Amino acid sequence: MISSSRKNPPRLPPSLLVAAGGALGTLARHAIDTAFPPAPGAFPWTTLAINTAGSLLLGFILAISETHPRAPRWLHPFAGIGFCGAFTTFSTVSLEFVQLSAAHHATTATYILASIAAGTAAAALGSRLGTK
Repeated sequence: MISSSRKNPPRLPPSLLVAAGGALGTLARHAIDTAFPPAPGAFPWTTLAINTAGSLLLGFILAISETHPRAPRWLHPFAGIGFCGAFTTFSTVSLEFVQLSAAHHATTATYILASIAAGTAAAALGSRLGTK
Protein backbone atom coordinates (compact mmCIF):
# COMPACT_ATOMS: atom_id res chain seq x y z
CA MET A 1 0.00 0.00 0.00
CA ILE A 2 1.24 3.49 -0.88
CA SER A 3 1.21 5.96 1.97
CA SER A 4 -0.84 9.10 1.57
CA SER A 5 2.28 11.26 1.84
CA ARG A 6 3.68 9.51 -1.22
CA LYS A 7 0.50 10.01 -3.24
CA ASN A 8 0.23 13.67 -2.32
CA PRO A 9 3.67 15.03 -1.50
CA PRO A 10 3.67 18.28 0.44
CA ARG A 11 3.58 21.40 -1.70
CA LEU A 12 6.29 23.97 -1.24
CA PRO A 13 5.25 27.60 -1.06
CA PRO A 14 5.65 29.36 -4.42
CA SER A 15 8.05 31.90 -2.90
CA LEU A 16 10.39 29.08 -1.87
CA LEU A 17 10.22 27.58 -5.36
CA VAL A 18 11.01 30.98 -6.92
CA ALA A 19 13.93 31.48 -4.52
CA ALA A 20 15.38 28.02 -5.23
CA GLY A 21 15.04 28.45 -8.99
CA GLY A 22 16.53 31.94 -8.74
CA ALA A 23 19.53 30.64 -6.84
CA LEU A 24 20.20 28.07 -9.56
CA GLY A 25 19.65 30.60 -12.35
CA THR A 26 22.09 33.01 -10.74
CA LEU A 27 24.72 30.30 -10.35
CA ALA A 28 24.26 29.19 -13.96
CA ARG A 29 24.61 32.76 -15.23
CA HIS A 30 27.72 33.33 -13.11
CA ALA A 31 29.28 30.10 -14.39
CA ILE A 32 28.74 31.11 -18.01
CA ASP A 33 29.94 34.68 -17.40
CA THR A 34 33.05 33.26 -15.73
CA ALA A 35 33.72 30.74 -18.51
CA PHE A 36 33.18 33.33 -21.27
CA PRO A 37 34.04 36.75 -19.83
CA PRO A 38 33.33 39.66 -22.13
CA ALA A 39 36.34 41.69 -23.19
CA PRO A 40 36.07 45.33 -22.11
CA GLY A 41 34.47 47.37 -24.85
CA ALA A 42 33.74 44.31 -27.03
CA PHE A 43 30.35 43.18 -28.27
CA PRO A 44 28.64 41.44 -25.30
CA TRP A 45 28.09 38.04 -26.92
CA THR A 46 27.82 36.24 -23.59
CA THR A 47 24.87 38.32 -22.39
CA LEU A 48 23.17 38.03 -25.76
CA ALA A 49 23.57 34.24 -25.73
CA ILE A 50 22.38 33.90 -22.12
CA ASN A 51 19.32 36.06 -22.66
CA THR A 52 18.44 34.31 -25.91
CA ALA A 53 18.75 30.87 -24.30
CA GLY A 54 16.73 32.06 -21.31
CA SER A 55 13.99 33.41 -23.59
CA LEU A 56 13.81 30.08 -25.41
CA LEU A 57 13.60 28.20 -22.12
CA LEU A 58 10.99 30.57 -20.67
CA GLY A 59 8.80 30.28 -23.76
CA PHE A 60 9.03 26.50 -23.54
CA ILE A 61 8.29 26.39 -19.80
CA LEU A 62 5.30 28.72 -20.02
CA ALA A 63 3.84 26.83 -22.97
CA ILE A 64 4.12 23.53 -21.12
CA SER A 65 2.69 25.05 -17.92
CA GLU A 66 -0.28 26.51 -19.76
CA THR A 67 -1.09 23.80 -22.28
CA HIS A 68 -0.28 20.50 -20.62
CA PRO A 69 -2.77 19.59 -17.89
CA ARG A 70 -0.29 17.20 -16.24
CA ALA A 71 2.52 19.76 -16.04
CA PRO A 72 3.87 19.93 -12.49
CA ARG A 73 2.60 22.92 -10.51
CA TRP A 74 6.13 23.82 -9.41
CA LEU A 75 7.40 24.24 -12.99
CA HIS A 76 6.30 27.83 -13.57
CA PRO A 77 7.39 29.37 -10.24
CA PHE A 78 10.63 27.36 -9.99
CA ALA A 79 11.88 27.27 -13.57
CA GLY A 80 9.98 30.11 -15.23
CA ILE A 81 10.01 32.87 -12.65
CA GLY A 82 12.94 31.75 -10.50
CA PHE A 83 15.51 30.19 -12.81
CA CYS A 84 14.82 32.15 -15.99
CA GLY A 85 14.26 35.38 -14.09
CA ALA A 86 17.68 35.13 -12.45
CA PHE A 87 19.45 33.65 -15.47
CA THR A 88 18.41 36.40 -17.87
CA THR A 89 18.75 40.08 -17.19
CA PHE A 90 17.49 43.27 -18.75
CA SER A 91 19.62 45.38 -16.44
CA THR A 92 22.84 43.93 -17.88
CA VAL A 93 21.63 44.58 -21.42
CA SER A 94 20.85 48.17 -20.43
CA LEU A 95 24.23 48.72 -18.78
CA GLU A 96 26.14 47.17 -21.68
CA PHE A 97 24.18 49.36 -24.10
CA VAL A 98 25.18 52.45 -22.10
CA GLN A 99 28.83 51.30 -22.02
CA LEU A 100 28.89 50.64 -25.76
CA SER A 101 27.28 54.03 -26.39
CA ALA A 102 29.78 55.84 -24.18
CA ALA A 103 32.63 54.15 -26.06
CA HIS A 104 31.02 55.10 -29.40
CA HIS A 105 31.12 51.42 -30.33
CA ALA A 106 29.96 50.72 -33.87
CA THR A 107 27.70 47.86 -32.75
CA THR A 108 25.67 49.75 -30.13
CA ALA A 109 22.42 49.78 -32.12
CA THR A 110 23.06 46.25 -33.36
CA TYR A 111 23.35 44.98 -29.79
CA ILE A 112 20.03 46.34 -28.58
CA LEU A 113 18.22 45.29 -31.76
CA ALA A 114 19.80 41.82 -31.70
CA SER A 115 18.85 41.42 -28.04
CA ILE A 116 15.21 42.22 -28.75
CA ALA A 117 15.00 40.24 -32.00
CA ALA A 118 16.85 37.16 -30.74
CA GLY A 119 14.98 37.11 -27.43
CA THR A 120 11.59 37.47 -29.10
CA ALA A 121 12.34 34.83 -31.74
CA ALA A 122 13.69 32.43 -29.12
CA ALA A 123 10.64 32.92 -26.88
CA ALA A 124 8.33 32.26 -29.83
CA LEU A 125 10.27 29.12 -30.79
CA GLY A 126 10.28 27.88 -27.19
CA SER A 127 6.55 28.46 -26.96
CA ARG A 128 5.95 26.59 -30.19
CA LEU A 129 8.13 23.68 -29.05
CA GLY A 130 6.34 23.56 -25.67
CA THR A 131 2.90 23.22 -27.22
CA LYS A 132 3.77 20.15 -29.28
